[in-house]
Amino acid sequence: MQIALQAVEMRVLARRENGGATVELPVLRTATINRGKTHSGGDGELTISRSDLEQIVANFDPMGRPVPVGFGEHQEFGDRGGPSPAFVDSVRVDGDTLLAVVSLNPEAAAAVVDGEMFRGFSVEMGLDRVTPTGELKGWSLHGGIFTNRPAAPIHFAPPMNGPAEVAASVSFSIRPEMPVTEVQPMAQDTVSLEALQAEKEAQDEKIVNLEESLNAAVKSRDTLTETNADLSRKLETAEDKIRMAEAVTKAKTNTATELEERISKQDKQLADLSQRLKDEATKREEREVREKIQTAIYDGVRPASFDGYKDDPIAWLQEKFDGSSRALDTYIAALPRDEKLAERYAVSAGRPPTGADDAEADIAGLSEETVTKVKGMGLDPRFANVTDATQARKLAAQLAAKNKG
Repeated sequence: MQIALQAVEMRVLARRENGGATVELPVLRTATINRGKTHSGGDGELTISRSDLEQIVANFDPMGRPVPVGFGEHQEFGDRGGPSPAFVDSVRVDGDTLLAVVSLNPEAAAAVVDGEMFRGFSVEMGLDRVTPTGELKGWSLHGGIFTNRPAAPIHFAPPMNGPAEVAASVSFSIRPEMPVTEVQPMAQDTVSLEALQAEKEAQDEKIVNLEESLNAAVKSRDTLTETNADLSRKLETAEDKIRMAEAVTKAKTNTATELEERISKQDKQLADLSQRLKDEATKREEREVREKIQTAIYDGVRPASFDGYKDDPIAWLQEKFDGSSRALDTYIAALPRDEKLAERYAVSAGRPPTGADDAEADIAGLSEETVTKVKGMGLDPRFANVTDATQARKLAAQLAAKNKG
């Protein structure tokens, strides 16, 4: 069951020339509070009794330290050492309520008193707190905040006496005491009018200051707008440069890709050309080997000295002479010549003598089947391996000698 408690009026005790104020307001009541709903948290419930309130009052002066009050979030005891907009000056118990006298700086007074922005208060207190100068038994108050969502049932009403009325009473209190006469009410009225005039002048000054601040804010806004426009232009320029750089990069990339493709194509062409040259060199070397052997046979070297060369002259040269043409020349030069055999090759129009290889086949370096086919085409197979004019003249001379004989 919840009990509706009437709001306690916050009392304005004094106003200062700088705009600050001193007020008295309720900060804590006897109640049972759910720990889990508080800032510090915890399990179970916390019951605040009148004796707890009285213990807070008893520990206030012995604690001997400022009790700062702020706005917003609660802070731990050790974190309250910085500047604060308000302080608790004293505390007292009234029935079931703990009342505190709080000094407010101008900003805090503008929010709490003039602006009436807060209707609640939440305390920061500790149990059996140990300070550098002693120990405090029971609960002690070490801080608090103005809030509209206090954990304890604290609700205060705005002051009934406005700022102008308070200022008038303060102004009146510092004047010399006047005898009680019929004109005293007039003097009080005069003082109140003077106070109101002073308050009006102060408000006018505030308005002027606010107008100046507003003009400065407008000027700052215009400057920021111009700066923002300049930054936008610079950003657009930078974006244009980036797009241009991207386009150049893309073009260079495409060019590089084209160059790579051309280089790759040229590399392939070069590889093909190299292979063709290699093949041509192989063919040329093969032809030279055949020519050397055929020339040796024409000179009377027996074909058996060159067994196996016809199928693959290069492989035969590699196997027999480690691929050396000079070694082949030396070998051929050292072989014996059969003059009769040479003469027979030179003048013979038919097959070579029995026991020898087919003369025409040997001369031409062709198989019997190939020789037959060449003859069937009306060609002389003896000219099949002729590769230059010298060989052709030599073979023609041999054939002419044969025909003359």
